[in-house]
Amino acid sequence: MRSSWLNTEIADEILFVRRHARYAERMSRYTCDFNAPATRQRIKRLLGHLAVTQGSRVLDVGCGRGEMLRMLAQRTSCRGVGVDPDETELVVARQRTATELQLEWLTADIADCRFDEVFDAAICVGATHAFGPPGEGLLRTLEALPRLVRTGGRIMVGEGYWRREPPAEYLDATPFEKSHLLTHAENEDLGENCGWTLVRSEESSQDEWDLFESSFLTEAEKRFEANREDEEAFAVVQHWRTWNRTYLRWGRSTLGFGFYVFELRKQANHAV
Repeated sequence: MRSSWLNTEIADEILFVRRHARYAERMSRYTCDFNAPATRQRIKRLLGHLAVTQGSRVLDVGCGRGEMLRMLAQRTSCRGVGVDPDETELVVARQRTATELQLEWLTADIADCRFDEVFDAAICVGATHAFGPPGEGLLRTLEALPRLVRTGGRIMVGEGYWRREPPAEYLDATPFEKSHLLTHAENEDLGENCGWTLVRSEESSQDEWDLFESSFLTEAEKRFEANREDEEAFAVVQHWRTWNRTYLRWGRSTLGFGFYVFELRKQANHAV
């Protein structure tokens, strides 16, 4: 059994290296814009399920560089507010936003934000930590958004999940604890239990995961090659080399990522 496991591991590493070389120049399409393992095609499709139209108000929590909100505004002429505590990311978001788009970027924690009116839709992909700590973030997100989104409005949430029982070795090698995530089905059920109706559910593909994970190492390698005397660059590339080995050994078969579009079906006490 041990020999078989090692052969599988080596095969996975060879496959990873090949994919890494093949897609190296395409990585910015997958990681610079989205903090999630997803192609633009998948995100475009999922955004379509938010039922946003011209003039709709959309909130993006943990928006990063704002690509999802910008894509939605370009398609629908909606109005949007992106919230993120990282000003560095929002500088990029503002630079990339065409003047004709009605988008606002707020450098803040969502807990500190107050809005004049509720939103028609909301996005929170890879950012449920904005509402709560690991193990509570998804629940707190699903509990908080009814106060920000109108009844009948829709949200798109992106969250990790366990594809299988996480091996002890994987938990030891990462910041994860078993209690941090649920299964894909449990994520869906949690939304239903919080007063949402599930409209659409999708899972990231293995290719999307491989592209997403390898892109961080790609960028780190580029930075290190540009200045091999940079101690910080060396430390960063070492970190991502270790992380990718961990991903290949355990994470690739253990960690999944789901996208969930929900519609709010119950009245909420809106606090805006």
